[in-house]
Amino acid sequence: MPQGVIVAHIFISYATADRPVAEEIAEWLRAAGHEPFLDHDLHDGIGVGEDWRQRLYRELRQVDAVLGVVTSSFVASNWCSAEVGIADALGCRLMPVRAEAGVVHPLMWDLQYADYQADPDQARERVLQAIWLLEDGAGTWREGENPFPGLEAFTAAFSRVFFGRATEAREVGNRLRARGGSGGLLALVGPSGCGKSSLLNAAVVPLLGRDPLPELARVLAVTATRVGLGWSASEVRGVLEGGADGLRRVADDLLAAGPATHQGLVVLIDQAEELFTRTPPQARQRFAHLLGEALAGPVQMVAAMRSEFLPLIGHTDAVLGVAFSPDGHTLATTSNDQTVRLWDLSDRNQPHPLGAPLIGHTDAVYGVAFSPDGHNTLATTSFDRTVRLWDLPRLEAFHGDEVHEACLRAGGPLDKPTWDQYAPGLSYQDTCANR
Repeated sequence: MPQGVIVAHIFISYATADRPVAEEIAEWLRAAGHEPFLDHDLHDGIGVGEDWRQRLYRELRQVDAVLGVVTSSFVASNWCSAEVGIADALGCRLMPVRAEAGVVHPLMWDLQYADYQADPDQARERVLQAIWLLEDGAGTWREGENPFPGLEAFTAAFSRVFFGRATEAREVGNRLRARGGSGGLLALVGPSGCGKSSLLNAAVVPLLGRDPLPELARVLAVTATRVGLGWSASEVRGVLEGGADGLRRVADDLLAAGPATHQGLVVLIDQAEELFTRTPPQARQRFAHLLGEALAGPVQMVAAMRSEFLPLIGHTDAVLGVAFSPDGHTLATTSNDQTVRLWDLSDRNQPHPLGAPLIGHTDAVYGVAFSPDGHNTLATTSFDRTVRLWDLPRLEAFHGDEVHEACLRAGGPLDKPTWDQYAPGLSYQDTCANR
């Protein structure tokens, strides 16, 4: 499933008397896909018995920006002034939001204010735009901070201090750009701990120029705000859930509203193995339908998955293409090893291959799609400049009959070496002409 990606972490500094305004600001920050910190929040705030000073210090060291709700009460509060001073000393971005006419904080006298008291809507848009400009910079890691996140994956915020994977990041970017405005899926597969998540978030994301990230509804809503559409996360979710073409329609609208240079929408999915190991069958099927329509249009997808949680191992080289059948029960994969493989996903806890690889292409196979009915034909495209159509009912009918299946998959008569390759242990027969 799409991994939630928070665009920015925002510390809201406010006086107790201004809590209603702070809560209102936190609400629209969340709606825009950001993660605000409010000290009194029941879920993420300071808990009963917690050392509140240490918690505030820790939050101030970790956030991307500090938003001050500036009123006379805020100016009079020693602790609010301390929060502003600490944030400034740490090099954190300060964003003063004036909630009382004419008030200026002495520690932020030289900063541009968003005037929430005079025009709340305009102030909201200005703050969100400032956060996007902050995210478009070099990242949120600051000098003097530990550049190593320990056991956690590197995020886009650490892109400035993420080194050693430039070759892999360029390869991912080049493969996406080679597809132009066409859709498709690119899978990053590897064992746990090899650095898939770090590569995806700290290297590929900056390389692609901050193209939209999953969590679909929230991040697409953020992207919509950026191009002036003003959608809420709930509105986007309603479109996505409204039909199989939901993601494609959202992508079309975003591209129409954005710069003319943007020809496609790239969706990144981290921990994609959860589509098979944790997602309920009905939800997985809905998601497959959503992707099927979108990938046939302007949407490209990059998915990182743990190989040990995805027992669909069989290709001997990089996996280049993936397609779900419309019912979500079958997965087709294509590879640089020149083969196509089918996988049975009927039991999400025990997915397994359907027969032997489909052989016929003479170069890497990069594209794959099911026919709209999902049962009769599979189409594949290859760098050998051919398109092949595979008769799924015949493959199913001959499954288990090694001779028939070998003839069908080879696409013609077999010589002795080819026979031995696809039907080992069986007596050689001269031809498949009657098969």
